[in-house]
Amino acid sequence: MATTGTTHLYAGSNPERQRIGRPGHCDDCAERGHVVTHPDLGCGDVGCDKRHPATMVLKFDLSIGLHGAKVWDTYDTGIPVTEWDAMTDEQRTEYADREYRDWMLEQCEGGWEIVQ
Repeated sequence: MATTGTTHLYAGSNPERQRIGRPGHCDDCAERGHVVTHPDLGCGDVGCDKRHPATMVLKFDLSIGLHGAKVWDTYDTGIPVTEWDAMTDEQRTEYADREYRDWMLEQCEGGWEIVQ
């Protein structure tokens, strides 16, 4: 996943990771931003006291076709609304499709086995 816009600025820091040349708090934070990756921890977890711009939030949903078998969630992209508005329709669609696919795969479990 490519870092988009300024989300990496909100990744926080971790001296141990920086000492070995790795940015941010963790790999996901460095890529997507700390608040997006760890919404339960928030900015205070990495000592951030910045006022962040409003970010674009998407709603994802998934159904397997059975009555009541539907799940949905909101996803904060971490992309400031002004940057989202500046993207082309194609860029927004490509980004949202990629993030939706990743989210969708996290919702499903399954497997296979040999029967003969």
